[in-house]
Amino acid sequence: MWVHDYRPDIRAVVGEVEVPPVQTIIVGVLFFGVTIGVVLYSNARLRQQNRGKLSFLAAFTNSALLLFFFAVRDLLILDWLIFVTIQLSNLAPPIVYLTAKAIQMICFGHSLPLQENSL
Repeated sequence: MWVHDYRPDIRAVVGEVEVPPVQTIIVGVLFFGVTIGVVLYSNARLRQQNRGKLSFLAAFTNSALLLFFFAVRDLLILDWLIFVTIQLSNLAPPIVYLTAKAIQMICFGHSLPLQENSL
């Protein structure tokens, strides 16, 4: 979905990635569907626990806190832990290469041309 948002030096290592528009739409719908679905499900459970009554303030607070926790999880786990603490230069090159190949197979369904010495 955000495959073209990487820095130019990272895109130069991996090369151009051809992602079919249908795959982008499917991943986007699933990602946002799960996010909105969790919020709606949580508000439905909150209404059920309050005997069918749910004020706007309670629904808004519940939704805002859930979305805030999604953002904090993304910040702490993905951005800080993976990209800052566990830097690729600290890992052995074969592990990085195999991990990159595995991620490509999972995300794109096929392996992209990637050279071992490019990482």
